[in-house]
Amino acid sequence: MTGLLPDIRHTLASYRSLDRQRRQSCGLTAQVSATLFAVVGSLSAAAAQPELPPLPDGSGFERLDVPRYLSAVIAWPQTPASAPLPIAVAMHGSYDQPEWNCESFKQVVRDAAVVLCPRGRLRWDSPKSIDLFRFFFPSSQGALLHELLASVDALRLAFPQAVDPGPILYIGFSQGAILGAPEIIRNPSRFPRAILIEGGHDAWNRATARAFQRGGGQRVLFACGRASCNRSAIAAATHLASAGVLVKVVYSPDQGHTYTAGVQDVIVAEFPWVIDGDPRFLLAVSTALPKQK
Repeated sequence: MTGLLPDIRHTLASYRSLDRQRRQSCGLTAQVSATLFAVVGSLSAAAAQPELPPLPDGSGFERLDVPRYLSAVIAWPQTPASAPLPIAVAMHGSYDQPEWNCESFKQVVRDAAVVLCPRGRLRWDSPKSIDLFRFFFPSSQGALLHELLASVDALRLAFPQAVDPGPILYIGFSQGAILGAPEIIRNPSRFPRAILIEGGHDAWNRATARAFQRGGGQRVLFACGRASCNRSAIAAATHLASAGVLVKVVYSPDQGHTYTAGVQDVIVAEFPWVIDGDPRFLLAVSTALPKQK
């Protein structure tokens, strides 16, 4: 398709050179020019899209086109939902892949939600192999939130009957937790529940915890695979608990900086607690999750 660009640009140049009066007499309108410009823009955008890693094995995974961003990944439940699905948005780390995130967190939420995994940008030091491409989110204020909301809007537009329009479960790992924590503090009614893995602790203090609670924040689960993470998560949890937010810290020792293996196991074990009290998840999942003790 990119081979068409020179021909279209040449046509545009020739068209511009026509005398305006002659164009009008020939019945040519601005619509022709707008159409050609749109084609050029679409082809240019398509050319700028890099090849993407393969989707995870198994059913339920698909790509989602997101205007102005690289495509996101969606993980749908294995079994049909009995009601519109709440959204669990999973923001990955700085040297990571949305394909891997969606594969892991689909196992966490099981049939309780649709998992949406925005992509971010391709890292400058990414491996050359497509299946090992690594992505990151810019650290400039608001960049992560803007892509997240654009991805949510695209999902709701594409599947208006399948997804719930209400609050979103926020899941963040490493950079996704670090950059995401300030956003959920600023938007607690939109993200009243969160799972923050290996990061996102420094954003919490007495004032931010109170702001989160007063704005509608409900539950936060911190998950760690390193002792240093566990210590800072406990300190952050103290502020949230003092503000009246339900909070837990789970720790799988000696797992390292990861959201898989033992860390994923302890998140799975506490996921019923994360969604407890939100009937949307219960309507969507019925008996797929174990009952909360």
